Amino acid sequence: MSVACRADEDILRLTGKIKDLVCADQGVCGLGGIVSGELSNIIKIVNYDYSTEWLSMYAAEKLYKNDPIIRYNYERFETHFWSEAIEAFNDESSRDFMRKASDFGLVHGVASGMRDGGSKGSIFSFSSSKNRFSKHHKDVLDILTPHVHMALARVGGVRSEKSGPQISEREKEVLNWMKEGKTNWEISVIEHQRKDGQVPRPEYRKKAQCRK
Repeated sequence: MSVACRADEDILRLTGKIKDLVCADQGVCGLGGIVSGELSNIIKIVNYDYSTEWLSMYAAEKLYKNDPIIRYNYERFETHFWSEAIEAFNDESSRDFMRKASDFGLVHGVASGMRDGGSKGSIFSFSSSKNRFSKHHKDVLDILTPHVHMALARVGGVRSEKSGPQISEREKEVLNWMKEGKTNWEISVIEHQRKDGQVPRPEYRKKAQCRK
């Protein structure tokens, strides 16, 4: 899937699919330089549907220096809920940042990222004004992050310093389901059927029921 991504449009389509899988309202991904465990500069942003006004202000004021999600991601590079990052970086600069973000409906979210062997790293962030994110959404994003990272690095003209990770047969199946356009709800049903010893029914289709 990530191998087929050669342009911004490909990353946009992929980001949109992930946004639907994690039941988010908005999605954005970016690539940046790292110095001393912090984001030092923005190399590339691929915006699916975040407010352009917000992103312009974000870049002009270098808000990433106070963004708890960015700070958490570039320090730890692990999939997390925004609430975990906000709790970890509960200082005045982070609180001020979140007050500004809330004006654009950016209140809850789930994010992930990956660091190359050197001085660059990615972030994939999905937000909502309502807290509808679950552990399942974290698991989905965790599986997809290494592959989307490689695609973003390729499109951004950055050679990945890490080779792609080996993935399990289950992870390959999830990637194939996503590529086929299966919804978050459908993947959940298949997973539960497998755990219960049932044979997944490919003809069983239903729209994702993300609570808006």
